Amino acid sequence: MTYLELVQHLHSDVGAAGNAPATVVSQRGESLRLVQWIQSADWYIQSLYTNWKFLQVIDQAFVTVALAETVSKPATLKQWDLDSFKYNSGSIEAVEYHKIRTEFFDSTITGPPSRLIIQTNNDLSPDPVPDAAYSFTGSYFKKPILLTTNSQVSLIPDDFHMVILGRAMILYGNYEGAPEVKQQGQEIYGEFFPRLYDDQIPQEGYAGYKGTGGFFQVTTE
Repeated sequence: MTYLELVQHLHSDVGAAGNAPATVVSQRGESLRLVQWIQSADWYIQSLYTNWKFLQVIDQAFVTVALAETVSKPATLKQWDLDSFKYNSGSIEAVEYHKIRTEFFDSTITGPPSRLIIQTNNDLSPDPVPDAAYSFTGSYFKKPILLTTNSQVSLIPDDFHMVILGRAMILYGNYEGAPEVKQQGQEIYGEFFPRLYDDQIPQEGYAGYKGTGGFFQVTTE
């Protein structure tokens, strides 16, 4: 569903007065709150985990510049996947600066990179300083993206958009003092969030996200 469709769905589900909003832009009163609750619910869920699969960018290509000491991070980057870097048909080590800050570096030594240093601002520093253009790839997780336009679609996969509606209904119920709407929202959220988690969080040895009512716990099987 698009941002606007989610807002219109929320309007119907909570039984809001008047016509459903025809746009997410320049709204006032209750229509503005409906728009903001969908936006907040989507942002909240995206922000719960850095390593959601829907936030992952796989094998992004980068190219060094001769004698340039850094490669700028992508504008959308939230966190690097340190084990993902590949160079010259093989893997290349990536290490965070704080782990090697006591080492001595001679910036006059140049050549093909043997490792990548993740600086405190998340830029990459090839080591040694590259003497030519070298191509490598790396994967990372994006920052959450804020819904702002009618046709925009959440990064959360469409099969799980009900989790956004459930969270938004909880926000509506809290604001309006509507316990029946809040309860319905908790039931929807409680049903769809475990499905989203199991589908979009990398599983090692299988970790099932099991819920009871509006509350959850992670268990291993």
